[in-house]
Amino acid sequence: MFDFRYRLVQFQIQRKLNILKRTLRYIGSNVNIKPDLNVRNPSFISIGDDVAIDDGAKLFVWDSYKRANQCFQPSLTIESGTHISRNLTIQCAGTLLIGKNALIASNVFITDFNHGCNPSQDCYINQPLLVKNVTISDNVWIGQNAIILPGVNI
Repeated sequence: MFDFRYRLVQFQIQRKLNILKRTLRYIGSNVNIKPDLNVRNPSFISIGDDVAIDDGAKLFVWDSYKRANQCFQPSLTIESGTHISRNLTIQCAGTLLIGKNALIASNVFITDFNHGCNPSQDCYINQPLLVKNVTISDNVWIGQNAIILPGVNI
């Protein structure tokens, strides 16, 4: 029974990798992902060599925000040697870079945008998104439950 489950998981991982190879902007060699990786707009995502992404990761890249009639040219890059633990959520509408050999612990949230926050204007959800690039440099460790907001450079 264990052998069957192991083979099934390996099949699901290979199937997911094959789909990503056809749809991502770039995917390097020796990439290890779990089959439940959730991706939005993969053509704006690049993943380098020797990257590992664990269970429950979400890579959401937005090229538009219809409520405010905005269009974006997003770029999400995860460079070589980066290891990402469980339940990472990334929201990207600008440029979000994770450098080489970064280590990201469980339950981390990273975003490069926020809703407008002018109380004298329309309700918040209809205000334009405010985008500020995020850079996580090489060899950085992001601890568990961290939240990285727009404009942050580490």
